[in-house]
Amino acid sequence: MRTHNIVGLIVRGLISQGLALNSVTADLLNKAADSYGLPLNIKDQDLQEAISLMKIVEGHNVTGGPRQTRLENVRNSKGMDSFS
Repeated sequence: MRTHNIVGLIVRGLISQGLALNSVTADLLNKAADSYGLPLNIKDQDLQEAISLMKIVEGHNVTGGPRQTRLENVRNSKGMDSFS
């Protein structure tokens, strides 16, 4: 349950400052986690990869998933030039 509290703390802070998710820093995440007794020591690069929408989409390599190669396979199997 601590993880939900940590995320909630970060999201509330971002919202109150009018900031988007990509404004979160590893330092902010580490401080929030520390406040709940959960030392993380996350690095900025790791955090940015974790919240990258493209990385998330590409990670869903399942049939019917949004990964680009899956969409291309469906398109090609149907003889389609595009999805439009």
